[in-house]
Amino acid sequence: MLEGDFWDMTPRAYFLKYEGFIELEDNRRHDTWERERFFTVAIMNMWVGKGQKITPQKLCLFPWEKNIKKGGTIEKPKRDVERFKYWAKKWGAKLPEEIIGEQDS
Repeated sequence: MLEGDFWDMTPRAYFLKYEGFIELEDNRRHDTWERERFFTVAIMNMWVGKGQKITPQKLCLFPWEKNIKKGGTIEKPKRDVERFKYWAKKWGAKLPEEIIGEQDS
């Protein structure tokens, strides 16, 4: 980013860009760890018996995968949903019905 672009940004735009950068770096780090786990599983599966295949999640479950259900869908943490509702209410945004009714219990 150029210096002029930085000084022209609003604080909100800056923090959105910053959060996007952090998310990008986290995804890169996750990809590296998951790639290494995949290669390790591929090598280990060459040495185990026929009915004893190892899956990547059985070998090592990463902290960012703990919200994944058995069906493969990602469960949204309640804290994130509550934070979203808080900011939407503060900004006066109208929320979709599936978010309003979600996890209210």
